[in-house]
Amino acid sequence: PPRSTLFPYTTLFRSAELHHALGCDRVLVCRAFDHGEGSAIAESISPGSTTLISQVFPKDIFAPPTHRAYEEGQVFVLNDVHEEAHRLRPELQKFLKHIQVQGTVVVPVVQHQRLWGLLIAHQCHQPRQWKLREIKLLQQTADHIAIAIQQVHLFQQLQGELKERQQAQKQLTERNQQLAISNEQIGRAHV
Repeated sequence: PPRSTLFPYTTLFRSAELHHALGCDRVLVCRAFDHGEGSAIAESISPGSTTLISQVFPKDIFAPPTHRAYEEGQVFVLNDVHEEAHRLRPELQKFLKHIQVQGTVVVPVVQHQRLWGLLIAHQCHQPRQWKLREIKLLQQTADHIAIAIQQVHLFQQLQGELKERQQAQKQLTERNQQLAISNEQIGRAHV
């Protein structure tokens, strides 16, 4: 059975389920960082495939034109790394070879018109002709991840606001208690 790593942002993303549905060698979520690098934060892999969890993907993989294309929601599909090598920058060819990828689909996860990360399916042991329904499934999953991330951020914001309100209420209660004590002391002083 495939090995899975927990995706910390949402229970909607089940890498093992998506991995099984696609029947590919690896499914992963890669977080894109503002400084141009990225890192695999969740994955499901088939036996014999190399894990990419926590591996930092170098800046040249997220070159500015590629980054902009992903921010615009463009999907990258590669069926055969050898036959389609002319489409790839040399550093990307080298990286795909290093991580043993023969075919891939890369779908951006976009938050507020900014690239949050990528949902990626890899075929490692042979080329693969990706089907439109598989690409659409990845796009729908990436959309669900984006929504779930939004919900997590809203929840965290609400938790922060609730904590602030609780602290303000506690301070108000303490001040009211101090005021009551002061009023009592003043009342006794006038008697």
